[in-house]
Amino acid sequence: MEGQKEQKPSRGAIWIATGTKYINAAIKSAQSLKEHCGADFQTHIFTDNVEQATSSGAFNSTSLIENPHRRSKVDYMALSPYDQVLLLKMGSNFLICALHFRLSTWMPILELWMT
Repeated sequence: MEGQKEQKPSRGAIWIATGTKYINAAIKSAQSLKEHCGADFQTHIFTDNVEQATSSGAFNSTSLIENPHRRSKVDYMALSPYDQVLLLKMGSNFLICALHFRLSTWMPILELWMT
């Protein structure tokens, strides 16, 4: 339609974590992502403990995994609230990535993905 601005696809990172240990790791990963890529970077977690994830403040949104099992990741990847998704493992720490792989190597990729 003329005069209408084309809407950009929504973009964000998701984590799929169950159990306190893995939820805590996902929280640290999300905090690291926001620290290095900006607080406005959208984050979502699928988890069996929404209260723990929400109270951390690390995620923009959460979804409950009702019957977690070993392969919950497979069930929930396609349910992302974003059109374009960055799926991160719980141990993804951007500070560690920066130290090992030089943040300058990763930032152009993330910047391109974020535009």
